[in-house]
Amino acid sequence: MHYLDNAATTYPKPEEVYRQAELAMRQCGGNPGRGIHPQALASVRAVFDTREKIADMFGGTPERVVFAPNATYALNLSIKGLFVWDEGHILISDMEHNSVRRPVEALCRESGGKIRYDTFSVRGRNEDVLAGIRSKLRPDTRMAVVCHRSNVAPITLPIKEIGRLCHDRGIIFVVDASQSAGALRINMPACNIDALCAPGHKGLFGLMGSGFALFSDKVDQSEIRTVIEGGSGLASVDPGMPSVLPERLEAGTVAVPVVASLSAGIDYVNRVGLDRISAYESGLLLRAQEMLLSMRDVTVYGPIGNDGSAFMFNVGSKPPSEVAAALGEKGICVRAGLHCSPLAHKLLATPKGGAVRVSFSPLNHLSDCEALYKAVREVK
Repeated sequence: MHYLDNAATTYPKPEEVYRQAELAMRQCGGNPGRGIHPQALASVRAVFDTREKIADMFGGTPERVVFAPNATYALNLSIKGLFVWDEGHILISDMEHNSVRRPVEALCRESGGKIRYDTFSVRGRNEDVLAGIRSKLRPDTRMAVVCHRSNVAPITLPIKEIGRLCHDRGIIFVVDASQSAGALRINMPACNIDALCAPGHKGLFGLMGSGFALFSDKVDQSEIRTVIEGGSGLASVDPGMPSVLPERLEAGTVAVPVVASLSAGIDYVNRVGLDRISAYESGLLLRAQEMLLSMRDVTVYGPIGNDGSAFMFNVGSKPPSEVAAALGEKGICVRAGLHCSPLAHKLLATPKGGAVRVSFSPLNHLSDCEALYKAVREVK
């Protein structure tokens, strides 16, 4: 089998990820923050250890790491939690995933039109992107939400420059790092990021069900609107959620084995090295693109040879779902369709049915590219 669907979930995981999850299931019997017996304290240590590793990787504070089931949930917590106004303007890019687009759409819809949003173009050089952002800014722009790297094409946004622009204008800056966490260096203070949202199950190699939002120290935690309420193990007599993070946004029991797996995944990424991972994935992507482009009737979408780990293609007029199914029968695991990113597909001008996506991880090899090339030739 050749697994090339890592933009959805990395597979396989490093062995230490599986071992750490099993260890937590066997040793962490109590809910973290809900008891002082040995098993509960083991849960506390496992969870806080992961908070520390996330904070260290991205330049934040452990107590401001809020665990969530996935990046989508984290983005909802951040977008709806930090937009505390009843009216105003939000800016997003024209290649956002539905995990950004839909929460923003919901805010606008529920406001009765008092909240509006616009998209800016990601086409061109960084200077063009920044010029496009400036052209869309309004006096009442309160928030900008952008994906760091596309989930369907090797396109990466200049978040440091965007963050500086937002900071100078007092605009809240939320970053979706779903495709960049674990591959690119991200420093929240240097990029003026107010909330960084990421999955644990992709480039950080945690198990499915892991994700987090990391809030900047400059965010007033007591002012964050809650999206879900419930038990937190803190200030239980109060009818409302606690005023401090992470308890303000972490209602209910944290999935300790899943969080522990993320800790091991981060250790793996740190051991291999972000620069090495990024260069390796980009090399595989370029080689796969070159192989597919050498065939007639194969269309590759988006930039060629840029840094990234995911790209899309189609074979003639064949429906992408048909191509993906045929490749699956040959042991090539890819994904077809719109990939929850209709804005990006519109930007890249794919057909109505979308395209076939290929995405790499550091556990892939050149042999996976060769197997893909051979299988596509046979599918044609």
